[in-house]
Amino acid sequence: MPGSFKNTQMQEAMRAFQENGTPENTQRLMECLLTTRLLAPAEWDKDPVMDENGQMVFEPDTKFQLLLIETDTGDQYFPLFTDMQELEKWDKNHELQSLVMEFDQYIPFVEMGKGQVKGIVIDPYGASLPFDSDFLLNLQHQTDQQLKETTVKEGDDIRVRKPVRNVDKFVARLRELGADSPDIDAIYLKERLVKNKPSHWLVIVDMETENTKLFQKLGEGCRGMTYGKDMEFAFAKTQIGQELIKDVEPIYVKEPSE
Repeated sequence: MPGSFKNTQMQEAMRAFQENGTPENTQRLMECLLTTRLLAPAEWDKDPVMDENGQMVFEPDTKFQLLLIETDTGDQYFPLFTDMQELEKWDKNHELQSLVMEFDQYIPFVEMGKGQVKGIVIDPYGASLPFDSDFLLNLQHQTDQQLKETTVKEGDDIRVRKPVRNVDKFVARLRELGADSPDIDAIYLKERLVKNKPSHWLVIVDMETENTKLFQKLGEGCRGMTYGKDMEFAFAKTQIGQELIKDVEPIYVKEPSE
């Protein structure tokens, strides 16, 4: 996987931000930081095995350490890369191993290294875009605060629309979580509009037995992938749920049993 990895979204977002740091380009960069993956040079104490898809599978108790890079002034950063070509500018002899990591996977290393490690730097021998540890941890905190799993109730005043932006990654994640939850028969997605407040996602879930714990699972599983919006949930079999899904195609439908 690392050999063929390329994060074009992040490359384009960094280029746009460095050319013109408008609020729109800044927001796009933050979304890429939270929702896309990067190559992280690392070391581990137990060799993985390769599965049938050529992916590395590690033992649960494997210990990892991300490698560090040092600036001319002595500051240390965790280097992350958007593709192998950028990594090879540092690892010219192909001596290093790398993991493909999401924000939620490398942020614990940033937190543990706070005080000794300055933060992360993306493509240090290319675009060379650094992010300070305090900024990253604050971004994580803001994301956690934005993700509030609430349930829509009968009698709520609701105005909704189809998502007006590209939410393919968010939808793909909801599909993965739906497929991983046998009790979920279908998932629908809308954007809820609230007067004088930011819009947020309304996820309508069709299941045989109403189980709000599954809402929590969906919310936690989508952390960092909601493009900064809160999430609300509704049961599809309620009266309000039936109104919400009328004339709407589900984004996920459970495969029929053989």
